[in-house]
Amino acid sequence: MSTVDKQGMNSKDNASETINEVKDEVSQVSEAGTEAAKKVADTHFEQGREATTEQLDNASDAMSDVAQKLQDNDSPFASYASELSDQLSSFSNKLSTSSIDDLVGGARSLARDNPAAFMLGSMAIGLAASRFFKATGEQVSHQANESNTPSDPHYKVI
Repeated sequence: MSTVDKQGMNSKDNASETINEVKDEVSQVSEAGTEAAKKVADTHFEQGREATTEQLDNASDAMSDVAQKLQDNDSPFASYASELSDQLSSFSNKLSTSSIDDLVGGARSLARDNPAAFMLGSMAIGLAASRFFKATGEQVSHQANESNTPSDPHYKVI
């Protein structure tokens, strides 16, 4: 083999090694980015889970009160209200004890096994979320307006 051929093979080997090193570095950076994104998602999930379970518990308590009043009035709808209260409470407990992976897996199974129920549940969750965000936004807006008084050093005319 000539010297030129040997140098060509060495260059190929060096290029191959460099490519493998770059692949390894890209893989490591990608894994680090994925882990960082997962940590951020987990943090947001935890915050959202706490707020959601609190809202679900409040809704369950309210529905339980409604069920009791309906039962006191001998209404045929008392059992439905009681069942809804129990289901809300059960869902709240499941949400508070499940990981994000468990919940995503359950949603995938529901979508695959019963698409109509999945769509109905998605709409209900969307409606509840929009009402929650609307109420939260109104509360923040109301607090901002209360602090915007002439005696406030940061007073702005709106």
